[in-house]
Amino acid sequence: MDWKNIKIPASDLLPDPKKDRQVKDVPLPIHKPLTKELLFPTPSSNKPNWKTLYHYFMKEGRLLKEQVLKILSLAIETFSIYSYNSTNI
Repeated sequence: MDWKNIKIPASDLLPDPKKDRQVKDVPLPIHKPLTKELLFPTPSSNKPNWKTLYHYFMKEGRLLKEQVLKILSLAIETFSIYSYNSTNI
């Protein structure tokens, strides 16, 4: 999938009011954090949408601290279960 084709609302892009960017071919970076609804589209599954996250990072997007902490806690939980199961084989 080509990350350049991901649709980001113009209001989420960093504005360029003076139109004086040195390299105009480079897309504008995103200045708003990823919304909770886009990051976790199905709250019942409690898994982040990794494709959305990947493409958002490729466009230099950022996350809120709470979102990062939630993803890290989910990863720690997942890896600790995997580690526990692999030692009991």
